[in-house]
Amino acid sequence: MTRAPSEQPFASVIVPVRNGEATIAACLDSILATGYPPERREILVVDNGSTDRTAELIRARPVRYLREPKRGVSNARNRGIAESRGEILAFVDADCLVEPQWLTELVRPFEDPQVGSVAGDLQHAPPSTVAERQAVRLLGDWQRFSFTSDPPYPITANAAYRRQVLDEIGAFDPHMTRAQDVELGLRFHQHVELRLVYADQATSRHRNRST
Repeated sequence: MTRAPSEQPFASVIVPVRNGEATIAACLDSILATGYPPERREILVVDNGSTDRTAELIRARPVRYLREPKRGVSNARNRGIAESRGEILAFVDADCLVEPQWLTELVRPFEDPQVGSVAGDLQHAPPSTVAERQAVRLLGDWQRFSFTSDPPYPITANAAYRRQVLDEIGAFDPHMTRAQDVELGLRFHQHVELRLVYADQATSRHRNRST
């Protein structure tokens, strides 16, 4: 049974970016085109010190622009968390393209009060260069891999958490330059008695570097 728009939880989509002029416009346009009720979601884009046209491209769209001067993707995501209003916090990267049903399917599992985090389906954009094809071979079905790890964790290029969970365990560790999502997933399993589930219809496609 599909919920009425007024009954959908308010969701905040948080997108960190730095010098993303090549990808950010298409990323945001794909999020804006999702079928989730616009009145029940907000999109916060956190510019982490871009020096190209990123800010201009963000401001040309009906999203909220934030600038975080402290370098690091954890600082950017944490700024988005602090400024957001959503009951559900959804994360996607600036080099991803989401499908129209993405946000609806990412939020749907939270109808179960025992679900605290959701890992969305993370695919690769069709490769066209040698480097892109190699990235697909190396990374494979990376969200499935992380979800079947021990313990499982969601890759933050396509993931969501309940706000109350992050209020309890804390946000992303700004001291870590990589694998912040792994560490957050470990804290989730250590301190929260809620489940992580996989949303196989909440698809985001990552655009790998062309060179």
